[in-house]
Formats: sequence, structure tokens, C-alpha cells
Amino acid sequence: MPLLVGVVAAALTSCAGFAPAHYDDYVGPAPVAKAAPAASPAPAPAPLPPPKLPASGPVEVSVDDAILLALSNNEAFRVERFGPSISATTVGELRAAFDPVLSADITWSKSVSTRAFGSTLFSSTLKTLVADLGLTEVLPTGTTVDLTLTGGKSITTPGSPLGTSRVGLSVTQHLLQGFGLDVNLATLRQARIDAETSQYVLRSYAQALVRSPTGATCWPSARSTSTRSLSSSRRTSLPRRRR
Repeated sequence: MPLLVGVVAAALTSCAGFAPAHYDDYVGPAPVAKAAPAASPAPAPAPLPPPKLPASGPVEVSVDDAILLALSNNEAFRVERFGPSISATTVGELRAAFDPVLSADITWSKSVSTRAFGSTLFSSTLKTLVADLGLTEVLPTGTTVDLTLTGGKSITTPGSPLGTSRVGLSVTQHLLQGFGLDVNLATLRQARIDAETSQYVLRSYAQALVRSPTGATCWPSARSTSTRSLSSSRRTSLPRRRR
């Protein structure tokens, strides 16, 4: 029994060290505490914090506030921010392959039989109840652990009840194909690399968007327009010389 308990505990905690890691330089949406199911869509990224504006008076916008305001109103950047969330969902889907699977099955049946002894008919009723409980987990080492618990009870009328119980443990280890951590975790590790890469891709996209020629020529163009408007107003205000 201590060996059985130890195997079950190892099966439940075997993949605890393969949980997704959190990075200090994460630039995407805030990571969730629990991975979303495979069928659910990727969570929407958290909105960028808007710049703080005074209630009255002149509005002073710093460079950081201007960048945040420009990124928060850029539709293409909003779409790109979903990339890290989608990649994190893929990691959760591949990680779920090593989660334990619990199954249960209950079967109830009833049968009535009639026998004739001479001119007398005798009938008997058999009621059967069987319950199965199973726990299956695939370990990253290529090991499959199956634990089954079976209990049943049969009641025959007339007769006495009969109960049965069974505990089974099966351990299967791949020796050639599917053996070892490097083989079974290759896809999961690649997905984690892709998730981390998507963060840097989003950061690079934001930096390129800030350094884009449109942003670089916006303020000189605005200053040039203001200068031309000011010069034009000055020329209009000068008095005309008499001939």
C-alpha cells in the first residue's frame, strides 16, 4: 500500500516542474494564473494605460504619454498584441497532454429468469451494480501509469448478496520510440520558445512603430505649418504703403 500511494503521488506531481515560466521582460498582456481551456479563445490583451490629463488649463503631454496615446489608438498594434496570448494558449494545450485523466463508470443491470420444475414455475431476479474509477497519466519520460478501482455488488432473489472489489495498477514504459524527456518535451519546449519570441516580436513592432517615418516627420511638418501660418498672418497685418 505505501508503494501504491507513492506511485499515485508521483503521477500527480510529475509535471509540476514543467509549468510555464514568467519572464521579467514580458511586454505582452498580463499573464493569467490558470491556463485557459483549449476550446476557449485567447484572452483579450489588457488596454494600455491612458495618459493623465488635467481637468482644466493647458495640457502638457510628455514623450512617454504621446507614445502611449499613439500606440493605444493604433489598430494594427492592437491586433499584434494578441500574439503573446495566442502563443501562451498553445503552450497550455501542449502542457495538458501530461495532465492526469480521471474516469468513472457505473453500470446497473437487472435480469429475471424463469425455470419450470414439473408443473411448478420458479423465477429469480439478479441485480448487479458495478462501479469503476480510473486514473491515467502520461509522464514526460514516456511512462504511462494506470490506476483502477473496481467495486461491484450482486443481489439474487431468492439468495444472498455477493460483493466484489479490485485494485489494479499498470505501469508502461516506452523503451525505443517515445522514450526520454528530450523526445516527449520537444514540442512543448518549442512552443515556449515561440511564446517568448512573440513577446520580443511585439516589442520590436512597437519600437518600429514609434520610429516610423510618419512619426519622425509629423512634428517637423506641424512646426512648418505653424510657421507658414504665422508668417502669413504677419504679412496680412502690415499696413499698405501709399503710392
